[in-house]
Amino acid sequence: MGVRRNISLPSCVLYRLRLLSVAGPLILSLALGVLPAEASPLQQVVVFQQGEGGYHTFRIPAIVQANDGTLLAFAQGRVNSASDYGNIDQVLKRSFDGGKTWGPLQVLYNNGTDGAGPAAPVVDRNTGNIILPLVLSDAQHTIQLPHYMTSTDSGATWSSPVDISATAKLSTWSGYALGTGHGIQLLRGPHAGRLVVSGRHSLAGQPLNPDGREAHVIYSDDGGVTWYAGGSLKNSSGDINPNESQVEELVDGRIYINARNQGGLAKARLFGYSSDSGLSFPNPAQVEYQLIDPVVQASLLRYSAVDQGEAGNRILFANPASEVSRVRMTIKSTFDETITWNTGKMVYRGLSGYSDMVKLSSTSGGGGGLLYENGTTAYYNRISFARFDSAWLDSPALMHIDFRDYTARDQEGNGINGTFAASQAYVAGDPRYSSHIALHFDGNDVVRFADNAYHACDFNETDSFTLETVFRTSSHIDFGPNGAGGLIAKDASSGPYYWLRVESGKLRFGASDGTTTNGVIGSQTVSDGDWHHAALVFDRAASQIRLYVDYQLDNSATLSLTGSLANSSDLLLGAFNTGTFPLNVLGDIDLARISMGALSRSEFVQPTLAAGDANGDGLVNLADLQILGDHWQANDACWVVGDFTGDSAVNLADLQVLGDHWGYGALTDTSLDEALQQVGLNIPEPTTRMLTLGIGGLLLSRSKRR
Repeated sequence: MGVRRNISLPSCVLYRLRLLSVAGPLILSLALGVLPAEASPLQQVVVFQQGEGGYHTFRIPAIVQANDGTLLAFAQGRVNSASDYGNIDQVLKRSFDGGKTWGPLQVLYNNGTDGAGPAAPVVDRNTGNIILPLVLSDAQHTIQLPHYMTSTDSGATWSSPVDISATAKLSTWSGYALGTGHGIQLLRGPHAGRLVVSGRHSLAGQPLNPDGREAHVIYSDDGGVTWYAGGSLKNSSGDINPNESQVEELVDGRIYINARNQGGLAKARLFGYSSDSGLSFPNPAQVEYQLIDPVVQASLLRYSAVDQGEAGNRILFANPASEVSRVRMTIKSTFDETITWNTGKMVYRGLSGYSDMVKLSSTSGGGGGLLYENGTTAYYNRISFARFDSAWLDSPALMHIDFRDYTARDQEGNGINGTFAASQAYVAGDPRYSSHIALHFDGNDVVRFADNAYHACDFNETDSFTLETVFRTSSHIDFGPNGAGGLIAKDASSGPYYWLRVESGKLRFGASDGTTTNGVIGSQTVSDGDWHHAALVFDRAASQIRLYVDYQLDNSATLSLTGSLANSSDLLLGAFNTGTFPLNVLGDIDLARISMGALSRSEFVQPTLAAGDANGDGLVNLADLQILGDHWQANDACWVVGDFTGDSAVNLADLQVLGDHWGYGALTDTSLDEALQQVGLNIPEPTTRMLTLGIGGLLLSRSKRR
């Protein structure tokens, strides 16, 4: 059915038109009732598709950016099957627009019926040359010899492979591989400019199996012409056997190596450090329990560094973040040079495998990119490129819906997009927030986010999460026919579920792991026709469920669930239990956000209240000054009514903002000096004196000029 847009231009929108007069395009969009669509902070495109070019499968991605901005995505083109053995070519695609589009498939090396790769590309920033260390092998990998190829024209043409096995492979090693993923060029210390590439090997007489396996690096000090074997990250027991690895340079000059564990203790990553530019890793591999792993390759990327003129240090790590299977491709960050890692952002919930990352230059728009294996029936159905920025990395949201473009499009770019069950009616949204638009629910509406085998909002037995929504309703004041109105729900008639709804005038959250039910009921009345922000924090670590209304804790309960909340039901906005007895919300929803992790109040979606308009009615007048007085000198870690400057306090700076915008949206109003006299009695001393003496003259002069 068609979209029904019931938007007029109420006072709140007219006020913004006047206040934002410098933003011509936005003003026109608002006047027409349309907001411009914004680019998603996460953008994905398929680079290599299974079956393309006659290849059965593409595996083992690696990516670098040339000095001129060209992106080079490498992979193995496996001719006859997805097997690691057999007829395998080394292939390449290039992008000249920051990864938005990709050129045709280039075959870099065809080793007949034998194998080529994996490869570990590295860029010499001094010369601009791209060096591609790779292994050439027979079909069964009984012979594995390191080589390298070079491009001097950003990957357009390549030299023939050069054998470096005499210096880059020790005689005590047998099984041998390089990478996977890109290498690095050192920027610090006495060996700045050195190229370093990771690899792995077994001891003499042993294949690449858990017995005797070690990770190592090779290095070049002459721009990739000659290569030497460097230090090895050794195994410390039968349970710890370093395998595929990547390296990154720390700001103190050390090299950090992170490796797959092929030993018995195989549910987490391994790591080590070199203090001599890769010549040695003196300590055996250690287990990094913060980085869970299903025994798979992972990738590293230096994203920022203070000694390179950036605001902070940040290294990224990407892998399928699971102890069980290759799913949930996730990017995690460390801000303290690998000591601690955050919970990260999920790129893809489903089947996913190997990956590599690249930092994008400012000419390519900045941010970073992840080249990773993924699929629906196998984790190697395709290799995709996901482009992200710092805002996406720092946002905890799995999905964020605010109807700004009259769709249920996920503003995070995670691809969790909804469909409507009926025609849509839109109204002006909560003026405190940025979209200006809300979806009206008349009791028959629902927004449906289709379930799939790996839905991002199917939370498992270890997940904490946060539900947020901005809504208003004057219904659901008792538990009659429409007594309960579903806001956010992934409900099921039996088994695991969770939902947040308005019931008997208050908020209620319920969840089950299929064995035990758990929940919390609010104490504040929200069926009052006013806009409210609601947040439900499901905190596994604290064993607590917390319910917030308008950024204040409303109630809490002990979390007793130990199992997964995942089910096969669709995620719903505006309803729950739609299969049996629909219980839909009556009212309006401005936004809904679901985030991974137990967020604090300061991490909730924060209002962007218009300057001076404390009550959101589109006017700046006596009512707003009264509110400012009522909250004078209030402070909080997150939003405070009357805090126009965003410094989490209500003070003279906010009064200055109100004075600067006094009278907006109102043709007649009390003069500001008269309003100050009225409200001054409600502002505790000594602030009355401060108001009068500090900026009274300025405000009075503004009033007289009116």
